[in-house]
Amino acid sequence: MAPLSKVVIIDDDPLAIDVLREALTRHAEIDVAATATDAVAGRAAILMQRPDLLFLDIELPPVEGGEENGLDFLQSLRPQVAWGMRVVFYTSYEKYLLQALRAAAFDYLLKPLDESELTALLDRYAGRRTDDLQRVDAAIRDLRRARPLLLTNEEGEKVVVRPHSVGYFSYNSGRKTWEAVLDDGRRVLLKHNTTAEAILDYGNEFVRIHKMYIINVSYLSVIREGELSLAYPFHKVEGLKVSKMYRKVLLDRFYDI
Repeated sequence: MAPLSKVVIIDDDPLAIDVLREALTRHAEIDVAATATDAVAGRAAILMQRPDLLFLDIELPPVEGGEENGLDFLQSLRPQVAWGMRVVFYTSYEKYLLQALRAAAFDYLLKPLDESELTALLDRYAGRRTDDLQRVDAAIRDLRRARPLLLTNEEGEKVVVRPHSVGYFSYNSGRKTWEAVLDDGRRVLLKHNTTAEAILDYGNEFVRIHKMYIINVSYLSVIREGELSLAYPFHKVEGLKVSKMYRKVLLDRFYDI
């Protein structure tokens, strides 16, 4: 299920607020968190609720020493909005359309409310929000790949590497410890109390495939009959077997990258 989108409505007409709020409550993914009938209360509601979506009447009544209308209100508010809030101008007059577009509004909704137009607007917003969330997820994955790993070798020395430098970890039964195999050919024997669970905590790209192996799934190339092949520069590595108990987790992680 998609996460709820928090909404704030600002309009000087209480009836218009009620009509829009009632229509929005018919959309399960929308949470109307607050409403306001003037700029002062509206600013407080926005800064407290941090909405994803703001429905703003362009023709807000002026406040003493304050903004003249909804466009001025939005312009003065922007420096205080440090999150991805999208704005829908809600008005009776099409004459404000060009100004709304220049103010970088997400959309424009005319009164009296047409629920089919509202539904279409929310569908567009849902699609845009999904794109935003996917970009955030991709950015998080990139950051995880970029962050350094601090490995401790069996002599207790610290070795700093990038996650993408590690092709896989194998358990050295002779030395009774795990070792990291790097893209420059080095093998770093880890300290003896390093566990498989500790290695998996290095990042989501590391997946256990066998009691003897943990791979960097970013290098996974082919899975065939219980064995897998890695991409260059680990393409000549042989004998990486996938146990049945780890196969599903491996496939799920592989399709997720």
